[in-house]
Amino acid sequence: MRSGGRTRETALAILCTFLLHGKTFSFLASPTLFSNTLISRQNHRHAPLCATDPDVQALLDAEQEQGIVNRAAFEETLLIESSGSRDTLTESTETERKEATKLIKKSLKEGTRGRGGGGGFGGKEESDAPSSIFFNPSRDKDGFGAIVKHKGVARINSVLSIETATSILNYVNEEKIRSEAAIAEGKVKPLSRFTNVLLKQNRWDLLLPMEESDEVMRGLYELLGDGDSAKRRGSVGSVIESTVGKDAELYELACLISDPGSERQVIHPDIAHIDSDGNVIPLVTCFVALQDIDVSMGPSEFLPETNTAAHHKRLNNHAIRDELLSEVSSKISLLNVGDCSTFDATTLHAGGGNKSNTRRCLFYFTFRNLSLDDPRTTNNPGSIRPEVK
Repeated sequence: MRSGGRTRETALAILCTFLLHGKTFSFLASPTLFSNTLISRQNHRHAPLCATDPDVQALLDAEQEQGIVNRAAFEETLLIESSGSRDTLTESTETERKEATKLIKKSLKEGTRGRGGGGGFGGKEESDAPSSIFFNPSRDKDGFGAIVKHKGVARINSVLSIETATSILNYVNEEKIRSEAAIAEGKVKPLSRFTNVLLKQNRWDLLLPMEESDEVMRGLYELLGDGDSAKRRGSVGSVIESTVGKDAELYELACLISDPGSERQVIHPDIAHIDSDGNVIPLVTCFVALQDIDVSMGPSEFLPETNTAAHHKRLNNHAIRDELLSEVSSKISLLNVGDCSTFDATTLHAGGGNKSNTRRCLFYFTFRNLSLDDPRTTNNPGSIRPEVK
């Protein structure tokens, strides 16, 4: 294994416990599901699973997907014309990270004095501002965790070497072909290699192995290991530790693939806002660019500070959701190879349509906060191979 001279066994031991700054990320398997009334729009990585006549289902899928395409195009127009800003997601400055940390520390103190209402800011009810209780600043190495907590999304540059990103990209392209062949030959079930997605044309959510792949192992070690050969090694790990806990569970490990011709998604969170008080981040996801991403390739678009119950209610209310999209700010994630966008999974966002001639691949993983119930549902099982759970 090409991992700084480490043997495969040593690297596997490190990754299977994700030893970060002397702390352990446990790989726990918690298959318990709980009832969650998500409408399909609330997770556009995953498509509803249902049993019906195949021909009827195909017609329903086609009608649903065309409706989504039309809605997504309309939403993009609203964001372009929004009274809020629409620009590129950039890495926050050291000053911005320090200010976010100070703000969160202040609200942490206020929260411990009294949590009367449920907003986390001294009992303010149904605030649009994200609350900041249950965040650990002492584990936030560079302050990016504070940005994720406060803004819902943070960009971190140079978290993965170009060499490693390229090796993972090559592996993903080969693994997609191998997986499709294995499915066609009846050797594996489709859901063991791909998660169902809406807008299936030219879009895949490829589930990745861990210990079977030197490339994936090396990438995870660079992103989460505690070494010194990478410029930003440890920053992603400290975001995870500070926001979802040092014992966070690996919840997803996959690659989003968007080929030329894929359509734009509608604005959505990856999961509903399941903590009524809004105090705890349930899931943190890290999208890592495996190639440079320009605007024609359909980059992700994030709506900062929408990781709140109030924003979710507005989005789910068809009478006022267009008003919301007409006033929010948005950030377009034009990442360079090896850069990442890491975000609270309740933050509103969407993947763009790929109008280029180039495949766009995002290597990603998600960690779950064990202080909250497992958010997996039948329609939203989490993008992870059964053997990796």
